[in-house]
Amino acid sequence: MAEEKNSKLESQEEQPKEERRFSQKQYDMLKRCADKKDMTEWNKWREDYSEYNVQDVLLEGGDFSNWHLKGVNLGTSPQYRCRTSEVFLSKANFDNAHLEGSSFTFSHVEGARFHEAHLEGANLIFAHLNTTKFFC
Repeated sequence: MAEEKNSKLESQEEQPKEERRFSQKQYDMLKRCADKKDMTEWNKWREDYSEYNVQDVLLEGGDFSNWHLKGVNLGTSPQYRCRTSEVFLSKANFDNAHLEGSSFTFSHVEGARFHEAHLEGANLIFAHLNTTKFFC
């Protein structure tokens, strides 16, 4: 029995830990925009890296609770035969965030929290929502 436990622990230790897809630079830019309640800088950056200049959004596990992100583009629009950026927001916290008119199209928001988030007019088409929590 003890040998079985030891072999299980050893096999768990050998498995590489999944890396968190998070960019402090992107987080800081989005925070600046949220503080100003103006998504112009963020959305312009997203436009600049569209289609040919691919730039993934790496904000997994970020805490966006109580942020004002009205109109933010956190989605992507895959086009035929063209690699587009990916948006990683899994396990992010959007509790009580203002996300009116925001886009999460095709983004990965698995396990994210949206308790009391303001999602009026938000676009979640084709978003990956497995285990996402919208209610307490």
